[in-house]
Amino acid sequence: MQSQSVFHFFISGLTLIVGAVNNLFIFSADLDFKGLFDFLLTAATVIALLGGTGIGALPLKFFPIFETKDGKNNGLLSLCIVGGLSMSLAIILILHILLYFNDHIGSKFLMTVASHKWVVSFLIMLVVQNQIIVKYLHNYQKVSLTTFVTSFIFKLLTGLVFLLAIQKIISITFALKSIPLILLFEWLIMMYYLYRLNNNGFTWIDRQFLAPRFKTEIIPYAIAGIFMTISYTIIDKITLSMLGVLAGFKENGIFAINSYIATLVLIPYISIVALYAPVISKAMANSDYEKVQEKYRKSSDFLLAFGILIFLLIWANIDLLPLISKNITEVINHKYVIFFIALGYFVNMTCSVNDHIIAYSKSYQFNIWAGIILIVTDVLFNYLLIPIYGVYGAGIAAGLSLTIFNVVKSWFIFKKWKMNVLHENTLWIFALGAVTFIGLNFLNIGYFWGMLFLKNLLILLVFLVPLIYFGRSEILEELKGKYLKPYLSKF
Repeated sequence: MQSQSVFHFFISGLTLIVGAVNNLFIFSADLDFKGLFDFLLTAATVIALLGGTGIGALPLKFFPIFETKDGKNNGLLSLCIVGGLSMSLAIILILHILLYFNDHIGSKFLMTVASHKWVVSFLIMLVVQNQIIVKYLHNYQKVSLTTFVTSFIFKLLTGLVFLLAIQKIISITFALKSIPLILLFEWLIMMYYLYRLNNNGFTWIDRQFLAPRFKTEIIPYAIAGIFMTISYTIIDKITLSMLGVLAGFKENGIFAINSYIATLVLIPYISIVALYAPVISKAMANSDYEKVQEKYRKSSDFLLAFGILIFLLIWANIDLLPLISKNITEVINHKYVIFFIALGYFVNMTCSVNDHIIAYSKSYQFNIWAGIILIVTDVLFNYLLIPIYGVYGAGIAAGLSLTIFNVVKSWFIFKKWKMNVLHENTLWIFALGAVTFIGLNFLNIGYFWGMLFLKNLLILLVFLVPLIYFGRSEILEELKGKYLKPYLSKF
């Protein structure tokens, strides 16, 4: 697991570089096109969440149950692929019926989707299928591979297509039609890898094994899975869908780039949680709550500390971006969008694996109510705040929705299993981050490079040194004991 985590950080770093190049030099050159591009992709993802992605929750939950002694899996993958395809086609049919009657419905969202309905239709199908394969590969601890394919390759190819469109080498229409082709390419790569992983073969659905579980276990869990897949990833997708309609595609582009910058704080979260998911699944299946509590609390301190550190470094150095690319200036003028979104992410990281604890327990249905709360609050806050505060309103809505969502789930975990993720270390890390952030905003001298140096020095002295010295994270203490102390003992 440790080697996977290190390699995942490496892949995340490469993805970060590609994403930075895209946003600084390519996407920021045409914010309207960027806004439309993100609107279509997120619209397809949101629509897919209404049914199809519930199938994507099955691989991690039922993998231990379906697995046989000889390593086969009683057709779980086949079941998920066929089920995902069926649900996707049903959703696409409903979408086209709604588009046909939209003259009577009068939905601005559907009106925008109608112009690119076939692009959105194929995206819905491929979003569902890709999520199934990604979750299935996580059972084999292949987190780095899925990140490489779905993040690095996706950003690389979309950046290339976007650049060709801006340079007028291809049309914008052709560029938009290429998005489903990129997702199809990702799916083929992962399917080929999974095919080789399963000794050049797949197991078809075992009806005899499936029959007693289909109605009583699988169908209810797939329905609940619609809401289990909702987390920090759906917030920006709902927002981009609403912002494009309520404000405009340029505002969508500004929000999308700021949101991307904010999601950089989630790099450690994505790595750790993806690796912990199968561990939590097995521990909850065996009622090993002590192990779950250990992962819950240890990951919380580490993720919060690492996430705040990344945010502080971004905030201290964000004024460098206009020097690198003039196109980014208008985006950075709205940098407090990053702050509001990051606040919600801090709460999400503090609550660490709360989503998985509930999802892999017998009380997984609670995620239905938590997911409904998230959707309702995010839509409501966006509807109320975007017309008043524009892009900032979208950022505030995202932060508030994530906070409420995670507080509700963590409260349920505490009431159900007496697992409490909050303790004095949490408050200590938050306090260090708050003091450092205030210092960064008040620090202002005339010399640009001098101010940049002092801001980074402030992060080191006020946040990082006290964090490491006082040992306020168990994982950081383990890393310090393993790597730092042997090095310092030589001096």
